Amino acid sequence: MPIWDRIKDNEIATLREEPKQLKARLDGITRQLDQVEAESQKLRVDLDKLRPGDLFSLDDYYPRGFREVRIGDRIDLVSKVYAQDAAIKDENGWLAVSLNKPQLFRELVYYYDDSAAVKTVTSMLFHLNGNSFSTIREQLLQKYGAKAIHEDRKHGSPTLTWSDGKKTNFELSEGTLQINPKY
Repeated sequence: MPIWDRIKDNEIATLREEPKQLKARLDGITRQLDQVEAESQKLRVDLDKLRPGDLFSLDDYYPRGFREVRIGDRIDLVSKVYAQDAAIKDENGWLAVSLNKPQLFRELVYYYDDSAAVKTVTSMLFHLNGNSFSTIREQLLQKYGAKAIHEDRKHGSPTLTWSDGKKTNFELSEGTLQINPKY
């Protein structure tokens, strides 16, 4: 019996140590993820600086100046990106970002699943500022062409829809630009 007791004691000791090892691994992976996200954000900003002018580009369908946060990014990135330039209000399921110096957009809304363990951006809604619709519409048609942009009327208002062809759908109406995952 004593050998059996020693074997069980060793197993118990090993099982008690396992959560500590898993926690240490998780902490290491979380630090790596934070570092990769910071590098990704810096590269996105650098890329935007190399392409002045257009609100949209052929290789990046997110609007220029608003490419730092994307669908799938952790929601806390919104605060890091806009803390200096906006008032941010957490509404438990979405973050409302009121820009201090609105241009084409006056407010940005980043939605997330409040019940998720890791809260990530699930969709975005950008509220247009004044008469931005016609300006954005023209840029979209010039950049992507009428074949790539589907123009329709919803609720009596013109609506443009397009996709990045991979994982994101975009919809521009007279009051908003919506960015949603492609299902």
